[in-house]
Amino acid sequence: MFLEIDTQAKEQDDLQDALDAVRAVLAELGVAERDLTADTYADAVRARRSD
Repeated sequence: MFLEIDTQAKEQDDLQDALDAVRAVLAELGVAERDLTADTYADAVRARRSD
């Protein structure tokens, strides 16, 4: 399963609050830190299709 969550921060000072909001959503969905990746969605799909 692939899930992508985006957020916006108007100013650099807002970044921590935006990231905290994303982490809260991930926690509610049961997504653990070990499940996260820095890969792009396109790379993940490409890797999955090559299996």
